[in-house]
Amino acid sequence: MTGAGTAKPVAATDAKGSAGKDEPVVAGAGRASGPQTVYVQRRSWSWLLLLLIMLALAGGGWWYVQQRLMAQEKQSALRLQEAESRAASLEAQIRQLQDAQQQLQSRGNALETRVAESSAQQEQLQALYDDVARVRGDARLAEVERALTLANQHLAVSGNVKGAILALEGAEKQLSDSEQSQAIGLRRVILQDIEKLKSLPEVDLTRSVARLDEVISRVDTLPFLSEPDAPAPAAETPAAGEAGADGATDAGTQDEPAADEGTWRHWYRMLLDSGSRAADAVHQEFNSLVQIRRIDDPDRLLLAPDQKRSIRESLRLQLLNARINLLNRNETLFRQDLDKSAETIGRFFDGQKPDVTSSLSILTELKSEPLQLKLPSLSDSMAALQAARAESEKRF
Repeated sequence: MTGAGTAKPVAATDAKGSAGKDEPVVAGAGRASGPQTVYVQRRSWSWLLLLLIMLALAGGGWWYVQQRLMAQEKQSALRLQEAESRAASLEAQIRQLQDAQQQLQSRGNALETRVAESSAQQEQLQALYDDVARVRGDARLAEVERALTLANQHLAVSGNVKGAILALEGAEKQLSDSEQSQAIGLRRVILQDIEKLKSLPEVDLTRSVARLDEVISRVDTLPFLSEPDAPAPAAETPAAGEAGADGATDAGTQDEPAADEGTWRHWYRMLLDSGSRAADAVHQEFNSLVQIRRIDDPDRLLLAPDQKRSIRESLRLQLLNARINLLNRNETLFRQDLDKSAETIGRFFDGQKPDVTSSLSILTELKSEPLQLKLPSLSDSMAALQAARAESEKRF
């Protein structure tokens, strides 16, 4: 309403001015159309102004959007460059890792080649431990592992307690000058295993083998039951001349007793001495020809020479098998071989002879000796070694 009131005088003034300049205007017509024309004109200018404002806003928005898009494109380009640089660095790192992997693979191939070319087990172990020490950079733990493996082999294969103790002492010496915590703990466990092994009773395998070899050496000389005893050396009987000389000497030295007792006593004593010597000689000869024994199996007295050789060879093989089982610490088979050997000796050989009785005593003594001991396990030392190695790998 305010706008309409103020517009009326302006429209009248304009109408008057235009009428005065151009042509005369009828008074009634001017009053009727003047306000509507002014309103329409102002309305068109308002729409035009509004359109211009909208166009300006649209242009400003378009310009703003374009600026934002350009900024985003620049950021995207920068990010793309950064991503490309990162990708390039990652590719370089991947190539480095691939080179390192190839180096490690070449080292592994070299290690496998060295192990394959080694002929002796000890050389294989030594080469393996040397390579592991170079790869891991910890030769001390590798030496300790080698010593523990050697100690385990001594206990598991041959039951050699002394060898296992020496190997463990070598491992303990490797760790004696180390001040690292894992090395100190590993050394403590190894010392405990050494004390366990030293507390075991000692089995003198060398002495047992020597005693068994003594019996084996007698196989060829053991006397059979069918063999007669060797004749004892006969007492030398004086010849007739010597007897006469002795008689003359005795007579000469005993002239005075002979004169008192008479000649017949002297000759009677000489006769008794001669008879006693003759009886002893006959008895010895009889013993060398005839022996009286109780034998339950008479066939053992009727052995041919070939049978005797076969029995001796069979006995020797039984004793050699017992020796092998003794070295292998196979207590069951060792006792079985000793039983067979003792049975053969007791059946075919003369049990009254010293060599036979001594051999049987040795076999009985060997049978009573234990060959196997309940050996402790070195699993604690191996576990401590693995823990020390894991801690060392974490540290490096």
